[in-house]
Amino acid sequence: MNETPFSHEVSRLSLSVQTLGLVLIFTLSAAGQTQKNTAVVPEGRDEEIGEKDSRPPDTNIPMASLYFTILSARVSNASKARLDEVALRSQQDPRAIVVIDGHRDSPERVGISFIRAKNARDYLVSEKGVDAARITVRDAEDSCPDESGDPALSRRTTVWVLSRNERTEDIKVVCRSGVKPQFSSSVGPKPSAERPLLHRAVRQRAKRKS
Repeated sequence: MNETPFSHEVSRLSLSVQTLGLVLIFTLSAAGQTQKNTAVVPEGRDEEIGEKDSRPPDTNIPMASLYFTILSARVSNASKARLDEVALRSQQDPRAIVVIDGHRDSPERVGISFIRAKNARDYLVSEKGVDAARITVRDAEDSCPDESGDPALSRRTTVWVLSRNERTEDIKVVCRSGVKPQFSSSVGPKPSAERPLLHRAVRQRAKRKS
């Protein structure tokens, strides 16, 4: 049977409609996939997400805890490794500050807690290049025994890294039996009651020699 011009035109139009339908289906499918893969953030939520990602670490948990043998203020190699992590963190955030708290067990001599904290600071400054102006040293003496009650854990130095939005007062130090730590000035250790006696003995020996 011969195909008439009219039937030929109908076949051509039908083919065009089918082609147009396929193109439309493909376009809609691609648009739907793009919408699925693109996160739509409501107005204001982008700032909220950014704030969550940049929130500072929990100030209830120190970044490093250094432990010492009795009557010693020497920073061990294990403690230096923890301080290296503190130095790295401070380098990553130039606006962060470091707070170092020195502690001691009750039988230990007065002032050793400050020396422990100072030695940790000196390592960060002299060995790792941390600016001393960014480090605060606090001396708790024996006012904050470790919450476990273990004397070995009371002979410690805790190191905190605070973001620019945090203050030293934000640090929540946990002590045994809910005791609140009493921090002295970061200028230096409290004078020991034994020192005047020591100085007096030195002066007496000097007089005898003269």
